[in-house]
Amino acid sequence: QEEFGLKLDPAKVIDGFTDGMTGKDKLQNVDKQKLLMDFDAKVKAKAEEAEQKKAAEEIAKGNKFLEENAKKEGVQTTESGLQYKVIEPAKDANAPKPDKDSVVTVFYKGTLLDGKVFDQNIGQDPVSFPLNAVIPGWSEGVSLMQKGSKYRFWIPSKLGYGDRPVGQIPANSVLVFDVELVNIKSGTEAKAEQEKAAAEQKKQEEEQKAAAEKAK
Repeated sequence: QEEFGLKLDPAKVIDGFTDGMTGKDKLQNVDKQKLLMDFDAKVKAKAEEAEQKKAAEEIAKGNKFLEENAKKEGVQTTESGLQYKVIEPAKDANAPKPDKDSVVTVFYKGTLLDGKVFDQNIGQDPVSFPLNAVIPGWSEGVSLMQKGSKYRFWIPSKLGYGDRPVGQIPANSVLVFDVELVNIKSGTEAKAEQEKAAAEQKKQEEEQKAAAEKAK
């Protein structure tokens, strides 16, 4: 338990183990229960203290990075604190932009500030998802893009996963995303396509069921 600042006396640990093996008991049940409860409370308190310290360090690191990054050429900062840079503008100056209810199709790569990749689909098929079902930084950032453009986003933790660790992403992390916007569909259009696909699937299942019944 030294990682939490709690040190155990090796001699007493050995004595306790020996007593347990020989059936000797130097402590009353009430004493043992209290000792265990007190020790457990100390371990939890130290663990929480360590987590709070780590969280504060991660926030400070992220804030320092964003402060310096905002000064770099081409980096824009929105009112919410989201930072972005246009890597490649859309070839069509009149290309559309998605809104909050759009379903977008993208290529993307997500990394931490140290460059570690935690998610990507580069080199694979593009993925589609509704913009109202992602983290705030993603929703705001992709809404700035025109179809066919490529952006880089630096998403503060408050616009990402906050103080929740998610998979390979530590709590309070600034997230870096490279995104290429391949296609845009309105929420209504995407819903109609989903309903059509569901109806076709149901029809196929009914036909297969009827064929199976007829073959009996």
